[in-house]
Amino acid sequence: MLQLPQTGTANVRRTNTSNPDAELIAAGKAFEPLLMKYLDGHVEWARLGRATNAAVDAKFPNHEWEGGLADDPKWSYHAEVAKKNGYHAIGNKQLRLCSKMRPLADIIDEAAPTTVEGMRAVALVAIWECVPLSVDSSEPNFDDNHSHEALFKAVVSLTGLSAVVTGNRARFKALERGASAMQIA
Repeated sequence: MLQLPQTGTANVRRTNTSNPDAELIAAGKAFEPLLMKYLDGHVEWARLGRATNAAVDAKFPNHEWEGGLADDPKWSYHAEVAKKNGYHAIGNKQLRLCSKMRPLADIIDEAAPTTVEGMRAVALVAIWECVPLSVDSSEPNFDDNHSHEALFKAVVSLTGLSAVVTGNRARFKALERGASAMQIA
């Protein structure tokens, strides 16, 4: 059985039920409201980041970053605007929220869901891990293969295809050891 952490904002209780995904689902239910707060904050972070960049670009229209960041007037102004408009504050708030989300995400990532509800919990974590990384982007970020791997494993588990993946992996490992394709077919 999974050991669920007790967090300040998400009180996950162990449940005795016949649902094999009960604890995974409980972790997902605790994670979801945190994710919704995080997504709202992420949009605000992007808005304030764009405003910061626009203010800096207006004051330094043709200025390239020069020297060390501490010595560059454009960077100094960027830091000043970001502090005044709340960009730094929302970033720090997001980091605190992430520290509450990570233990739940780790539990969800370790599970192999057997129900659609369990798969939903895995998808919630994938949404979090795929948020746009730049204030200038609206597209999900798929550079982190971890979120893809977690979804892949969850879908394979849920659909009963684990043996297919395990068997295929074993065949490729045999090839790595030097077996011919004929020997492992």
